[in-house]
Amino acid sequence: MSQLSKDKQDLRLKVKSALEAVVAMDESLTKDLKSVKDGIQKGIQNVITSLEVETLDKKVRDDLKTLKQRIEKLNEQVEPPGGLVSGQLEQLKNAEEEFNQKTNPITMETRNLDQNFKSAIQQPLTQAVTAVDTAIEALGGNFKDLKKDQNKISGILEHIKDKVAEIKGKGGSGWDNKGGSGLEGIAYGLISCYANAFKDTFESIYLEERNGGKSLCKTVRDHFPELFTVRDGIKDAIKNELQSEINAGKGQVKISNGEIAKSIASVKKGCETFASGLDNRLKEGIGNMAGQIFGRISKGINRGKEQEIKYAIEATVLGLSATTSQVANEINSILLETRVGDKSIAEVLDKVVKDTGYLDGQLKGAIEPPSSHASLSPTAKAPPKSWTLRSVGNNVKHDLQKAVEGLPGAVTQFNDAAVKEIKEAAKTDMQAVQIILNHSQFIFQPVFFSDVSSPFLPPSLRYEFLCTAR
Repeated sequence: MSQLSKDKQDLRLKVKSALEAVVAMDESLTKDLKSVKDGIQKGIQNVITSLEVETLDKKVRDDLKTLKQRIEKLNEQVEPPGGLVSGQLEQLKNAEEEFNQKTNPITMETRNLDQNFKSAIQQPLTQAVTAVDTAIEALGGNFKDLKKDQNKISGILEHIKDKVAEIKGKGGSGWDNKGGSGLEGIAYGLISCYANAFKDTFESIYLEERNGGKSLCKTVRDHFPELFTVRDGIKDAIKNELQSEINAGKGQVKISNGEIAKSIASVKKGCETFASGLDNRLKEGIGNMAGQIFGRISKGINRGKEQEIKYAIEATVLGLSATTSQVANEINSILLETRVGDKSIAEVLDKVVKDTGYLDGQLKGAIEPPSSHASLSPTAKAPPKSWTLRSVGNNVKHDLQKAVEGLPGAVTQFNDAAVKEIKEAAKTDMQAVQIILNHSQFIFQPVFFSDVSSPFLPPSLRYEFLCTAR
């Protein structure tokens, strides 16, 4: 057996040993999690049993039945003659008769006062109330879709409540969030639909059945510490070499004022533009590009390690291309694909912001009439009521605006976490490739391309890699 064949065999054994360790760790973690889960379930069942929760409803029914019987029995003991309070009821009846005898003369004397009250107080008050009702109807007219019978304070507030409920919406059902709407529809789309789908896809790629030994990352660090020493230089060199592609991607990002969907779509377009530009560069030859980048950091590199550094650059650039494309796909998946009823999350966010602004404008128009008519308003002398209605409007606006403003941050936080996981996964793939590349370019094809379908290798680059390996 030649020395080269022995090296190949040793390398395969080391890689297999490293991968076996990963599976062993995964199996151990799975067993530990199952033990914790079983312990929690057993503890909950013990608490339920000790507190007799399962029979609590029967005890409550028995107690209510006993209470009802006692109340009915008490009622039977009150009304009959000789009952618990029969004497007190008789005294109350006598006192009522005596009261009527004394108040009748007073009633006769106040009949004239009644007529005076109608002329001096009641009629002017009725006119004022009518004026208030007219003003309320005018206020309701500021709501274009308000029904005629809703031109009252209660109707206006009911209308506001309905609008708030419409914006709040509800969570849908199923993988496509069918029937979802509003803010709760967005939350369901993010958590129940997108998060679970992404988790399943991620695990199907990386939690495969493997057998292993030592840590992959530790193997790279032990054998090739130079890679960690120069990685910052590689990063800066790649950035400088790809500056035109970076600028092209940035040029596609357009922040559209008030339109979330267009802004997010432009970010996705920027990622795709950068990935496309990088792909075009890679089609010209991964080796040529790696050589150009290496030329920026070659000073100070230990002799004998040049080729290994170039291989590291090649793997890094390929990972960058794949990761950028994946980021664009995730942005499209989380915000631009249909996830809330028949709309995307970005479209629903746009509608929520628009509806909130529309409702705020209606409230302002209804609560703050033009100053030129303020002196004619019959409610001008009633600031407490005006202030109360204005407070309702401000509270609605504040709560809705706070919820809407919090959504972009939540989406960004979720997306950042997804991108971080993708980058870590890509980094792990590149470390595995680097172990193989650093040993010999001649064993590249039979080992690495056994998994040429890796999701982090763009289809347009697989042919280039195969040619390089040969």
